[in-house]
Amino acid sequence: MQRSLFHLVIFALFVMSMLGMQWSLYKRSLTFMAELGMNSQLERRMIGVTRFFFLYLVSAGLISVILGFDSSGSAIIKYMIFYPLIIWLISSFVTFLFIMIKEITVSIIAVSRKYIPYFPKIKVRREINFADRRKFLQSGSLVSLGIAAAPVTTFGYGAIAAKLTPELNEVNIDIHGLPDALQGLKIAQVSDLHTNQFIGESEVERVTGLVMRENPDIIIITGDFVSNSQKYIPICTSGLRGLSAPGGVFGCLGNHDYYTGAAEVRNQMESIGVNILVNSSAVVEVKGEKITIAGIDDLWVGKPDLDSTLRDADKELPLILMSHNPDIFPLSAKYDVDLTLSGHTHGGQVGLKFLGNNYSFVHLVTPFVSGEFKIGSSKLYVNRGIGTVGPPIRLNSTPEITLFSLGRDND
Repeated sequence: MQRSLFHLVIFALFVMSMLGMQWSLYKRSLTFMAELGMNSQLERRMIGVTRFFFLYLVSAGLISVILGFDSSGSAIIKYMIFYPLIIWLISSFVTFLFIMIKEITVSIIAVSRKYIPYFPKIKVRREINFADRRKFLQSGSLVSLGIAAAPVTTFGYGAIAAKLTPELNEVNIDIHGLPDALQGLKIAQVSDLHTNQFIGESEVERVTGLVMRENPDIIIITGDFVSNSQKYIPICTSGLRGLSAPGGVFGCLGNHDYYTGAAEVRNQMESIGVNILVNSSAVVEVKGEKITIAGIDDLWVGKPDLDSTLRDADKELPLILMSHNPDIFPLSAKYDVDLTLSGHTHGGQVGLKFLGNNYSFVHLVTPFVSGEFKIGSSKLYVNRGIGTVGPPIRLNSTPEITLFSLGRDND
C-alpha cells in the first residue's frame, strides 16, 4: 500500500512538472511570436495554431495515461497519439533545459557584475549603429526557433530510425580448431526484440523473414523477447513462428523477460521450437560435425552460473555461449569460450557521433557496447538489437541482425 502511494505521488509530481513545463513553453511561444513583428492577422492565426498544438499534446498525454500506453494494435493511436507525444516530451524537455541553463547563466553574470568589483564588463561603443530593435529581437527569436526545432527534428528522426528495416551485418569469426566441415557455418543472431506497443507482430515477422532469407545453419536469439507485459508474449511467438534452421533455433533469457515473467516467456518460446538454454548447454550436429551451444541466465535478475552452464560442454568441440548481458565476457574468456554472443545494450540506443566514434550513456556502464571484442583467443559480439527501451527512439544505433560466417583461427 505504501509503495503504491509512493508511486502515485511520484507520478503526480511528474505530471505536474510536465504540465508546468508545457505552460512555460506555451507562454514563451506567445512572446516569441510577438517579437517576430508579424501583422496582426497572421499573429492571431499563429497564436491559434500554437494553442491547438499544445491542447493536442495535453489531450494526447491524457489519452495515453487513460490507455496505459496500450494502443491495442491501433495504428492511429500509436502514430497519432503515442509517437507525437513522446517525441515532443523529450524535445520540449531538452529545449526547456537549454532555456533554464541560459537564464541561470545570464542571472549569474548579472549578479556577478553587480557585486564583484573586478568582474569583466563588456563595453559597447556608442557609435555602433545597431539595427532597429524589432529587427534585433526578430533575429534573436529566429535563432531561438532554430534551437527549439533542433531537438524535435533530431528525436523525430530517431523515432523513424527505430522503425527502419534492421541492418544485416555480415561478420567473419575465426575459431581455433574449427573442423573443416564447419568452415563457412552460418549463424544468425537476433537480440532484444522488446515486443511491446511499438514493436508488434508485423515487425517481428519482418525480422523472421530477413533471417530466413539468409538460410542460416543455426539461429540464436539473445534475450529480451518482450519488454514488460505478458500480453505481448503471444505476439512475439506468432512473429517468430516461421524461424527454423538445420542446427536449430536457440535462445537465452534477458532481464526484461524476467520483468515480464521468465517462466511464461520460456514456455511459449519453446512451444514454437526456440530452445531456451538457462545455465545449460546443448550439442548440435550440423554438416556432419558437432558444436556446443550454451546459454547462461541473465546477469542482472537471473541466477547466472557459468560453472553449471559449461559443466557438460565438451572442451574438444567449438563452443558458443549465449549471454544476454555482455559483461560476462571477461569471465567467459577465462573459461576459453570460443565465441560469446550478447545484446542488452542496444548499441547505446541514443548516442552522439564525434570524431568517428559513438558515445552514449551506456558507455558509462559497460565497455562492451556494440560490435566485436577479443580477449586472448576468445571473442565477443554485441548485437545492437531490434527494439527499444523507454522512448521508441534510436540515434546512431540502427536495429541489427547479425550473420556470422565461421572460419578457422590457425594462430
